Parts: sequence; structure tokens; C-alpha cells
Amino acid sequence: MSNARLNDVLLGNNPHPTPQSAWSKVSHREYDLLTWDYNPGSWSVACHLNRIGPGTVGWIYRADGSYGHVAGLIVFNDLPYPQKEPGGTAHYCDGLLWRLPREWWIDGARVYIDKRWSGRAPFGEVRRFRNGEYLKPNDRQILWDLLHPVAREWVEDKVRSLAPSP
Repeated sequence: MSNARLNDVLLGNNPHPTPQSAWSKVSHREYDLLTWDYNPGSWSVACHLNRIGPGTVGWIYRADGSYGHVAGLIVFNDLPYPQKEPGGTAHYCDGLLWRLPREWWIDGARVYIDKRWSGRAPFGEVRRFRNGEYLKPNDRQILWDLLHPVAREWVEDKVRSLAPSP
């Protein structure tokens, strides 16, 4: 895999973290996507830090004990940066965050039963993955096809606005 910027990454959101959950253990905070709306914000990333940047789309998976849902999107507008936290250092990346309306969530069970899905986490037999994991183009297409048309327009508009001028 090259060091080119990634177009799409998977991001996680645990609405019921414990003090031992990875991000909560470092940050000493809890987080739920439902507390955010459409605003500038940041999201924690754990891998591919050198490949996430302006225009990378983060598909935010909200765990629910089953297949979960894609419940939010973030279009990153900067590069990840380290931030000292009470339990160590976490990396964040700034962007425009959109908590999708509940009726627009992408049901993880629908992704799982799609025969084209690669079987990878979080919509396979394994649910765990690291924030910032590469989303393969074929898997991205499945999510894109299930995404509400208004949300697709929003993503295209935000990515286009971050593209370098010719």
C-alpha cells in the first residue's frame, strides 16, 4: 500500500464505554456521537495517521452490541495531531462532523448480508477495528449505495471544497 492520502476510513463510536475502553482509558472521557450534530469537530484516529488529511471521509460506526450502524460522517479538513490526555497521547483530526438523522443510519446487518461485502470488521464476524482503518473501494461503494442521497451530496460538496485549486 502506498503512502497516498486515503479517501475513506472507518471510525468507531462506542456509546457505552467502560473506563478500560481504549480511547476512554487514555482520555478519561466518554463519548457518544449523538451528542454532536453538524459542526466543525474532531475525531480520534489510531492508525494511518500519515495518510489521513483534507478530503478524507470518515464513516463513523456506532456500536450497539450487534452489527451496529454507520451513524455519522466526518470530512477531515486537516492532518491528524497528537494531544496529551490524562492517560497518554491520543491523535485527533479536525473536520466537519455530521451526525446522521436516525432514519438515515446505515444498518450494519444490511451491510453484513450484502454478498459484495469483504467480510471485514465491523460488519463481519469480527467487530473490532482501529479508528482510521482503510476502507476498500468495493466496501466503500456498498456504504455509499446505502447512504441517503442528501448525505451523499453533502460528502461530495465537502470533499470538492477541500480539493486543491487547478
